[in-house]
Amino acid sequence: MIPDDLIEFLYRPYSEDEIRCHINKLARQILKDYLQINDSSNWQHFTVPAGELGNFLADPQSYTFELTPGMKLNTSAPTAANMQNSHWNRVVISLLAAKASECASERAEYYGCDTREIEWMRLLKDRVYRILLEVVKAKAGNRDPIYETRKQASRKRRCHQYVFERRVQISTTMMTVARGFGDDEEYHCWSEILYSLDRLGIDGMSDNEEILDSQGQQGIAVYEPDYRNPGFSAVYDRVDEVPQTAKHLFSQVGRKRLPRIRSNEKVKCPPPAGLPQSYY
Repeated sequence: MIPDDLIEFLYRPYSEDEIRCHINKLARQILKDYLQINDSSNWQHFTVPAGELGNFLADPQSYTFELTPGMKLNTSAPTAANMQNSHWNRVVISLLAAKASECASERAEYYGCDTREIEWMRLLKDRVYRILLEVVKAKAGNRDPIYETRKQASRKRRCHQYVFERRVQISTTMMTVARGFGDDEEYHCWSEILYSLDRLGIDGMSDNEEILDSQGQQGIAVYEPDYRNPGFSAVYDRVDEVPQTAKHLFSQVGRKRLPRIRSNEKVKCPPPAGLPQSYY
């Protein structure tokens, strides 16, 4: 059974620090879903083609600009500031900010926009500027290996945190639904799942990597922690599928969920302290 103190923690009002975390997480997710930049140094991959940029600059008012996954940036200027201030990038940033505002309005209390106005334009502008700074460094051939290693570790940590928090949200919501219907068996099931997430923590989540299959279709390769009981994979796969079958309960943010491919490779990492034997 899930501990009472964990239930109290999950249902308490969000603190200012948590709201800031939620806002920044949404901003990162919007950039990930619509810019799809895995490596800022690979700037050719996400640079708008010269012909398309020329068509836009020739007649911006007539150009059809829609926010879709794989949006491109204008990286032709010599400095990050000039890139950021280009007409093309200003439009892209405004579209990203509008999408973030739309997503946040669906969960106003979670993002704190029920009591304040969030400056999504400024936030997304700053984050795009950081990407463009990396582009300038890459063009100049300046790459710090220590910084790159830390950046990869930070990206991995954010991915784990997103997966963990999403599963906690799903489990908590389904517990509430089960309790409302008086379904004790369903409530107990989701309680156990939530408890397992609490014990495994952020570091107990699988590693994910975007891949292309032989037909060029995108997918997600999943690498499980080597210590974790394989049974958790099937359980968490079912948890991840819930928003697709209960769309009336969960808001859909970003691109369509990619198919997941479970790898035979395991990630070697130390288990959390005090983990029950059945978790191995």
